[in-house]
Amino acid sequence: MTMKKTVFAFLIIITLAISCNRTNSNKGTVDNETERVESFDEFIVNFYSDTVFQQSRIKKPLTGEILEWHATEDSVIKSNWTDRDLPFVTDFSVLKESFKNAKQIFVENKESKIEKILVNNSGFSIEREYELKNGKWYLIRYDISYL
Repeated sequence: MTMKKTVFAFLIIITLAISCNRTNSNKGTVDNETERVESFDEFIVNFYSDTVFQQSRIKKPLTGEILEWHATEDSVIKSNWTDRDLPFVTDFSVLKESFKNAKQIFVENKESKIEKILVNNSGFSIEREYELKNGKWYLIRYDISYL
């Protein structure tokens, strides 16, 4: 009977040790994943201020469309980013200096954010979509309208 109690106690100790080890390793994984997720606010500051960083965070081919009014043709010309070189993506504060009545809003989801910039009564608007992939933010869509 003493041998049975010893074996039983040993099995309980091993089970508890394995259980505690799994709990601790899971907590470490969750904490590590949380630490790897990039803050959108930090990303957007770097994205607007560093052209090398910006180019590394644009998913190519970039989706989105460009709508332009051509007065000589009296029509709207539609193109996309594969037809053009992508210029440096300008920060809203720079646009605000040129267009005093510009407004910016962000529509937020868990894994994406949409930046909307509208200049009232001008026909100019921008919509940029950023997506969180593997803990990092990327520009995935850029729509611009000059109507």
